[in-house]
Amino acid sequence: MRASIPGPMRPAGMAAIAVTLLLAGLAAPGPAGAKPLAQPAVTEAAKLKDIKLQGEKAQRTAEARQRLWDRKMKAVSGSICNGC
Repeated sequence: MRASIPGPMRPAGMAAIAVTLLLAGLAAPGPAGAKPLAQPAVTEAAKLKDIKLQGEKAQRTAEARQRLWDRKMKAVSGSICNGC
């Protein structure tokens, strides 16, 4: 004969308790006294320098892409047309 498990210790009851505890843990704030992560202070000069560097890099990339395209087109047109 199988012994029955009393009230709240039944598997279904334990599952409900586990879900409740899990949800309570998710809703709880972090440890007491924990400070939020702060973003490092970025100066305006640093932002402008970064923007300028990104712009210069983009310009060099675009120029390299244009040179490659021009070389390809010269090779294609050179094989088709030999001048008038």
